[in-house]
Amino acid sequence: MDRDPATYDDDAAITEYVWHNYRHLMTDEECLTDKALMGAFKIEAYTKDGVPPGNVKWYHKHFGRLDDPVVANQLVDGTDAFRRKVRDRLLNELANDIFVNRCERCKRIVVTPQAKQCLWCGHDWH
Repeated sequence: MDRDPATYDDDAAITEYVWHNYRHLMTDEECLTDKALMGAFKIEAYTKDGVPPGNVKWYHKHFGRLDDPVVANQLVDGTDAFRRKVRDRLLNELANDIFVNRCERCKRIVVTPQAKQCLWCGHDWH
């Protein structure tokens, strides 16, 4: 994530924060979809000159497939919408289990619930 204060986007930051720190609170279907997205990303990352890696079957077996009916249903509105929907569900349904850690100086979201330094403004509250 870009840490230029001029490009800070609270909506994107909260999505990334929840996704990074509270993945363990996702439903089985959300986890399955997340895993399939990771596999698809890896296949895309290792594709060279339009040729996917030789072990695509392994990726599909290990990570799942985007065309799995459960996954496809979760992604019907796209990846970004899926991530926001999961974020919103977690923040609404499990608000008591989620702590959004913000810098006391600039009020931007920091990296983890335990962080004591802001990577946006450099403030340190150790």
